[in-house]
Amino acid sequence: MSKGGWRALIGCTVLLVGAMLSAFASPAAEPPQRRWTQADFGGVLSVGLEGHRDYPAGLRHYRSRCAACHTLGRHGDGPAPDLTRRALTYAPEELLGHLLSTSKHKPAGGTGAGLLDTLPQAGVLDLLAFVLSGADPQSPFFLQP
Repeated sequence: MSKGGWRALIGCTVLLVGAMLSAFASPAAEPPQRRWTQADFGGVLSVGLEGHRDYPAGLRHYRSRCAACHTLGRHGDGPAPDLTRRALTYAPEELLGHLLSTSKHKPAGGTGAGLLDTLPQAGVLDLLAFVLSGADPQSPFFLQP
């Protein structure tokens, strides 16, 4: 292959790889979706909550997915049930079942996707800990500085 042919081949490869990387890293790209089930969390609920969760992440997920409908402490305001005292009465497995219930929790626009389907497993656990704690950053669920 001639010197010019190699340059053209390398240039095309660089453009192709750049386009693939920019599409992958683009903030406009759709996040991957997974239909979470309680079975996906069976092995982590007993060891994945207490002392391991991230309060700021839980708060962020609550604000973006729950606060428009629910109130929890001083967070959120909406027509759905106030979770302030109610959430404290649930076992983690029971509350997780409510959070994953796609029949009750759908994003605006009614796409049919579950409200938590775009979160990674750690994000679902952070949100679960946030709600279970009653929005208390000092809860034993969260990593303490």
